[in-house]
Amino acid sequence: MSSQTSPLNIRVSTGRAWISRISLRELDLPLDIVTLRRLIDTLVSPSAKVVRTFKDDRRSLVRQVEADGRLWVVKRYRVSPWKTRWYHLVQKTPAWREWHYGRMLRRAEIRVVEPLSLVHQGQFGNWSQSLITPYLNGPSLHHWIKQSPALESLDLHQRRQRLAVAHGLGHQIGRISAAGYMNRDHKASNVIIDAACEQGEEPILIDPARIKRRRSDHQVYLMLAMLIRSVRRAGPTTGRERLAVLRGLFEANRLCPNGPGRLRTAAACVERIDEQWLNRPESSQR
Repeated sequence: MSSQTSPLNIRVSTGRAWISRISLRELDLPLDIVTLRRLIDTLVSPSAKVVRTFKDDRRSLVRQVEADGRLWVVKRYRVSPWKTRWYHLVQKTPAWREWHYGRMLRRAEIRVVEPLSLVHQGQFGNWSQSLITPYLNGPSLHHWIKQSPALESLDLHQRRQRLAVAHGLGHQIGRISAAGYMNRDHKASNVIIDAACEQGEEPILIDPARIKRRRSDHQVYLMLAMLIRSVRRAGPTTGRERLAVLRGLFEANRLCPNGPGRLRTAAACVERIDEQWLNRPESSQR
């Protein structure tokens, strides 16, 4: 790893922080240790200025925090302290997985959020980790669909926009799989729809902690089924939109089977996976 991309490692008031040089350049932040230490301490402090809470469950606490005139997302992982300590030594904690897998996708030119910092906090017997990312200006796919007008009231521009987003979603899945990866958590809440995506670009992925090596085409269809199933919870879609997802996928990764019937075959594979999920407990689908 070059010095241009290797993270900074600095001491903060509660532990240590790894800071992305890539994020510093993209956010136009100064490479000043004192300023960065103050920013990190402010963001992870119990007295941080919380704007809203995105998620609060047994796995993590995810909040939007304001500091220095910017909005950030601070994700604090709820993992046992000793597990955090030992997995941190080999960089296998959830925070480190999200950091490393995001870098893998970025090298494949997949649009994925770049963290500002990974913070390892605590003292003996009380370790925890947080991941700090810039707040992205755009809703998740879940909220984008949920806020969309009813299908029958969409105008021509809105229909074309939805088709462009659907194509971008499929294209991104195709490029992830073509790069040799599969996302085990590829759902609507982990995909951000920004202005570029509405114009035909791929969306931005967040929370890439469950990336794994792709072993088969079935895993690609599994990822697609997961996305479609999570979208259905947000709102209805059209047949043309679902077809646009498949076309985008095949444009980016020409999966088997080949031939004119491959779209129908792929759709049947996704539908079969979806039907299998219907008989599984909700907890096993997450």
